[in-house]
Amino acid sequence: MAKNVRKRVRDAAESWLGKEKVVGPLEVLVGMNLLVFSSYQAWLKGLLRDLEVQIQGGPKLHAQVIRHFLEWVQEKGLEPIDSPYIAASRSGSKKLQVFEAGDEELEKFYTTRFAAPGAKERVQKKLEKKPDLVVMVSASRKERECVHCKTLIYKGTLFLMEDHGLVCLECADMDHLVFLPSGDAALTRRSRKYSALSAVVVEFSRSRGRHERQGILVTESALHQAEEECVKDADIRAELRERRRERVVKEDEVFARDMANALSVWYPNCPADEIESIAYHTTVRGSGRVGRSSSAKELERDALRLAVIAHIRHQHTNYDHLLMSGISREEARRRVREKVDKILLGWEAEE
Repeated sequence: MAKNVRKRVRDAAESWLGKEKVVGPLEVLVGMNLLVFSSYQAWLKGLLRDLEVQIQGGPKLHAQVIRHFLEWVQEKGLEPIDSPYIAASRSGSKKLQVFEAGDEELEKFYTTRFAAPGAKERVQKKLEKKPDLVVMVSASRKERECVHCKTLIYKGTLFLMEDHGLVCLECADMDHLVFLPSGDAALTRRSRKYSALSAVVVEFSRSRGRHERQGILVTESALHQAEEECVKDADIRAELRERRRERVVKEDEVFARDMANALSVWYPNCPADEIESIAYHTTVRGSGRVGRSSSAKELERDALRLAVIAHIRHQHTNYDHLLMSGISREEARRRVREKVDKILLGWEAEE
């Protein structure tokens, strides 16, 4: 059990550090599924007062997680960054609190993050970037009240979530702002640039279990100025997008070809058409598959092995059928593991 916790801690820490270049105890808890990612994100936006009831596991497990995490930090030679988690509020930035009691020593530990040697200054600058003010779309069928004016907040109404409760836009002095839906990156970027006051609008999706961005609030004059600029250079931006698309297609083609070559060396007995299928399927941009990971981009053997295993699982076993029949992912993988290992062994090059 202890070895399993140690591995889970290290895997979670390695993964988060690889993606974000910085990691702390909270991110490890997210990676271990002891803290739901959507709750963590909501807290970062200032939509939750603290995370105490969100963090799973008892004191004994937490003590093990902390010990293994600090051992890993020391082994890696990571540098601590004393930069508190902050969220935006009407009065400026506010320091986020992890636990309800607000114990100073405990808070300091859980909010200290660690960066790779040499990356501390760059990471700290990123962490200190001013956060967005967040406005929510009410998704509740139940009517609620503004804590100041007692105006009813119906489903679909915009409001701010503050420590003492819900605040309508009028009481927040933001009712003069106009809503710009997501979809046009240039218009959004320029509108925020010219708006003295702006906010990101999010709505909670019950089906996905997370807050999703819907657009932004900006001043009307800023939106008009941004629209005028976008009209003037629309042709130039369209040309740049086309050039970027062509460049990306070429880069992805080279990447897939290089991966196919590497797979051919390590799995010489795998049919050529399957090598090509694995390479092109796993490198689809934006897919989130293992082929788009940093280790796969470096053509590391362990990462590409995972791509081959996934291909075998889906194409040469009844794994998909098992999932569709209601069997859990873990159990389905256990049932097909023997066949996957046999095919993998047959494809691999002899050492």
